[in-house]
Amino acid sequence: MMDATYIKIHLHGTETVGDNDGMGVKKGKLNLIFDAHGMPLRGSLTAGTVADCKAATSLLKDLRGDY
Repeated sequence: MMDATYIKIHLHGTETVGDNDGMGVKKGKLNLIFDAHGMPLRGSLTAGTVADCKAATSLLKDLRGDY
């Protein structure tokens, strides 16, 4: 199973001085792959505008499924 959630980036976490113009992306997305028991296997943090299918491709690479 894959799940993705949006994360707002806090102004103080950007290491910019003054306004947040140098920040670029204001939202991130946390993508996680879980096993059948709900335990996370892999994860990645991408920009909020990146499609889930692109993140899933890299997360599922070299992962074998049991049946």
